[in-house]
Amino acid sequence: MTGPVEVSRPQALAWRLGRQLLAPVGTTSAEDVVRRLAAIPAQSDAELAVRTRQQDPRPGELDEALRDGRLLRTFAFRGAVHLLTPAELGAALSARPRYGHLREIFANEPWTLLKALAWQGDLTFGPSRDGEPTFQLLAHNLRWAGLPDLADAGRHAIEAYVRAYGPTTSDHLQYWLGAGLSAGRRRIQGWITELDDRLAPVVVDGAASFALAEDVDELLGTEPTSTVRLLPAYDQWVLGPGTADPTIVPPGQRAVVSRGANLVVAGGVVVGTWSVRQDHLTVTFFADAGRPSSDALDEGIARLGASLPRPLGTATVT
Repeated sequence: MTGPVEVSRPQALAWRLGRQLLAPVGTTSAEDVVRRLAAIPAQSDAELAVRTRQQDPRPGELDEALRDGRLLRTFAFRGAVHLLTPAELGAALSARPRYGHLREIFANEPWTLLKALAWQGDLTFGPSRDGEPTFQLLAHNLRWAGLPDLADAGRHAIEAYVRAYGPTTSDHLQYWLGAGLSAGRRRIQGWITELDDRLAPVVVDGAASFALAEDVDELLGTEPTSTVRLLPAYDQWVLGPGTADPTIVPPGQRAVVSRGANLVVAGGVVVGTWSVRQDHLTVTFFADAGRPSSDALDEGIARLGASLPRPLGTATVT
């Protein structure tokens, strides 16, 4: 790494909004949106998370990408199900005599085994059937090239994260790749060290961070933004760095965000929540948060309306 460059926190967040296709909104496919974010948690409204980042979202595009294998739904970061680029597996396996001993496992606690098979690259979630999950063998997906070398995968994951969530820190990478999984801090730090020539130090309002060296000029040229975005609960904007990051989620509001409130984000910071009942939108700002301009809020509401399956009607702002 060379000497550090300095940027402000609003400047860094504005750059990240651009990297995550939130400001400006992207013109790419659903598949490209997921690739840009590295992953989208399945517990979020994944379709809304994607459509919010597309200028012209197409109904059903995300499901199509999942059906034809361009996207996968599987266990990933921190053991949770994410979107990443036929019958129930348990019944199929335990019906065979050699796998009969698995019947009790699938009946009582199947996820331990299923997660292991997913992490080995053997299977992924298939389309739900009557509300129940199904699984597919990854060997049937012509786009699946098999598991890469661990070190190559680690370096690739770090680059993808820094590209979408930078400027960032080793602690953020530990949260992303290490929390609840087997990638220990020493291994993650080793991958960061191996990428030394690809990373550049950045000081964000006095805090030591780093970004990809190729992104520094663009970062330095980015101006702070007042853009407002209404995002679904558990959006990657907050889950990528983690809800404990006080530069994104005010510490006093972390519980609200973690419990699954829909998010109002202004300039990259969570400043309130929103909900829709029938076609009526209610936006509620945190008492201690600064309010964005009416023009910025109106544009954010319009973007949400364009992303929902049916148009919004009236709106209340409190």
